[in-house]
Amino acid sequence: MTKPQQNVDEIPIDKVESFINRNFKRIIGTMLGLIVIGLSIYGLYQFYENQKSAEINKIGELEVKLNSGDITTDTVEKYIKTCEPIKNLKDYCYYRGGIILVGMGNEKGKEYLKKVLGDYKEFADSILYDLGEKIDITKYKENGKLSYIWKYREVVLDKSKLALLDNETLNTRLITNTKNWE
Repeated sequence: MTKPQQNVDEIPIDKVESFINRNFKRIIGTMLGLIVIGLSIYGLYQFYENQKSAEINKIGELEVKLNSGDITTDTVEKYIKTCEPIKNLKDYCYYRGGIILVGMGNEKGKEYLKKVLGDYKEFADSILYDLGEKIDITKYKENGKLSYIWKYREVVLDKSKLALLDNETLNTRLITNTKNWE
């Protein structure tokens, strides 16, 4: 007598079908829950992006006012306050607002220029230096973006240091133009 052969492929399918039949509501509930969580996260992300976009648009409106010549201290202050929460724009807005306020004769411009960090720090320090503030320029003279200007400023203050300037600095358009202006 031979044993009847069982089809091995049907056994796991029966177990899977049995599992699905027993846990159908849980499986559907879990899938719906994951879909709801995913949609919630997407909705929150879209809400955040829309808020950020609205802030950028507000900054754009204020930039237009500043460029049109309709500049008041309140407009500049509003511009800076609008930019402060946006990490990537904060330093630029401090720099730009500081320059405008200093140009208007407002001492608060210096305060904003002193807050500038990152890529605009050297430019802000340059303006503060021109306004008579004590700035440590040693870090900028060799490796700064404005190294030629820092070196030239040092020579302007002390003509005896002209011999210290290297040929590369002496052959820049800045030096040539300033000699023409003198």
